[in-house]
Amino acid sequence: MWYLFYRFKGLCLDAIYRCNKYHLIIETPPIPKPNQPRIRKKTAPHISPAVRGISAATMRPAVSTPTAILLVDIQEGFKHPTHWGESRSTPSFESNVEAILSAARAYNTRLETNHATATDPAPAPADAGSTPSQHAVQIIHIHHHSLSPTSALHPTHRIAGSSTPSVAANPCAAPRPHEAVLVKHHNSSFVGTDLEARLRAAGVRQLVVLGLTTDHCVSTTVRFAANLQVLGGEGGPDGNGEGVHGVVVVRDATATFARGGFDAETVHAVSLASLDGEFAQVVETKDVLGALGALGALGA
Repeated sequence: MWYLFYRFKGLCLDAIYRCNKYHLIIETPPIPKPNQPRIRKKTAPHISPAVRGISAATMRPAVSTPTAILLVDIQEGFKHPTHWGESRSTPSFESNVEAILSAARAYNTRLETNHATATDPAPAPADAGSTPSQHAVQIIHIHHHSLSPTSALHPTHRIAGSSTPSVAANPCAAPRPHEAVLVKHHNSSFVGTDLEARLRAAGVRQLVVLGLTTDHCVSTTVRFAANLQVLGGEGGPDGNGEGVHGVVVVRDATATFARGGFDAETVHAVSLASLDGEFAQVVETKDVLGALGALGALGA
């Protein structure tokens, strides 16, 4: 027995010697004394984007940057009381979507009015950074038609107590006749649709994404947009195809539901954090309204 004890002790000392020799460090947690309360590790403090090396989220004015508003899956089926989860994030979602959509439409109306009343159709030469864009803001609605018969977004389903299809648009984002409506069957708005071709043909350089749900179709669409470089091929700061590509996600005009024991606001926040600074810029509704020249519309 004593032989085994000293043999084991020798092996331990030999291991410590080798660790010190090769500069390896073995850390063992301290053993708390009886009745001593455990000390929990503090969570890391919030670090601002600027400190992390990510520039603060900014939007370029629509007047100088061809812009598109992409409304993802803002449909009646997401009002189902039990299908999606216990609760939804972003209480101001509908009002913010409505404000952004109204501002984009008003911007286009102003542009049309200016063109109709202009006496000189050829604008005076301007600096490259401030050249007015002659493009209207593209407004594109994405509607999900699930292939699963059990989904609340299957085309055959109706809103409880009514004849309204669950795939119908939420009233806050009801399309107008001249606005594009693309139907998808997958998480990404780029799969099975002509969205990529539309954005490239229109020369869009700023894509503003709002809709449902943050962690599913919004996130997948944003990642596709960045990876496909649909807004240009310059890539990130190193030109390596990574980083922000003019894709913008609106924090308070996107929403999701509670999942896996996590509350809806936590799922929403973590989903946006995983996109911010790499696949997109995350902004607020007020930033979008500012880019559309309509800050007065917020809270109206």
